Amino acid sequence: MISRSIEHGVRRAEEMDEVAQTVREAGLDPLMSRATAERQAWAPQFADALAEEDLGRMLDAILQDIDGKSR
Repeated sequence: MISRSIEHGVRRAEEMDEVAQTVREAGLDPLMSRATAERQAWAPQFADALAEEDLGRMLDAILQDIDGKSR
């Protein structure tokens, strides 16, 4: 699931932006759809981690990347 979010995050974020717009047009605050779109758009920056076949190593690579970006 994590790898799929990394691979397809941009497209999924665009789809969720459309959902958020629909919810907004219905008169509601699109809290969940907006948050989902933001997270999906965030995930693809970790595409290098997909080189790791083991989930644990993939997650470690993502965490290292996050840690490196926060400095």
